[in-house]
Amino acid sequence: MGLDIVSCSIAYLNLHRKLLKSYALEAILMEGEDEDGFNGLDKAKSFLDEASLSMDEKHESVGYGWDHRLEGPGILGSSLTYQDQVIHTALFKNIPDENQKMSIYRQRRSFRM
Repeated sequence: MGLDIVSCSIAYLNLHRKLLKSYALEAILMEGEDEDGFNGLDKAKSFLDEASLSMDEKHESVGYGWDHRLEGPGILGSSLTYQDQVIHTALFKNIPDENQKMSIYRQRRSFRM
């Protein structure tokens, strides 16, 4: 599960295909791993509740603005802000898999490249 926020509609149009592909690949990878009684609305609310508990580590961006590294209970993400406005935010459910060295977050990021 993840969430992307893109502040500019033109930028979103350029990213739409990549975002859709990465979320679809994640869904394929996670297929069959969810427990019975899946409730998307409850899952989304729980995800946002966990995201709201994230700690924010702020660093000056290489370009303009600020890079934020977000980490919370089961959540990893990043955000770019400029003049106190969010430019892009990406949040991911961090589900470490004992059989893999990467989290789903790192896999998902690689889908975009």
